[in-house]
This record gives sequence, C-alpha cells and structure tokens, in this order.
Amino acid sequence: MSYRPGNTVHDFKTKLSYEIWDTVFGENDVNKIFNNFRNTFLRIFYSSFLKKNIQAQKKDSTWMTKGIKISINHKREI
Repeated sequence: MSYRPGNTVHDFKTKLSYEIWDTVFGENDVNKIFNNFRNTFLRIFYSSFLKKNIQAQKKDSTWMTKGIKISINHKREI
C-alpha cells in the first residue's frame, strides 16, 4: 500500500468503518467507554499515519552584534 496522504486517510476511514465497537458501547461506565474508544481510535490512527520526525533548524544568530546582545539581556532584566 502506498502512503500518500489521500491513501492514508482512506485507510484510516476504512479501518474505522470495519472496527467492531462492542467494547465501547457495551459498557455502562462513562470512563471505561471513553478509554475504550480512545484506545481503539489511537490504535487505528497510529497504524494508518506514519510518524515523521523533523529536525529543527539551528538558528543563525551570527548577525547579532555584541551591542544587540547586551541590549536584549538588559531588556530581559527589566
């Protein structure tokens, strides 16, 4: 299966539609119903959408002069 955005949403919807929700609606306790729903939903969600790690770019502050840095620190102290 290809993991293009359109296919992952379709995969997610398909898995949700085929899920048996008896564990959710078969309970009387609201907390158990919510936890069962959340666990089922997240299990399907994480199996359909891949986690993508993104590296934050390092800030380039070489343009800041010593005077600007002193001014920033003074402003923070105030």
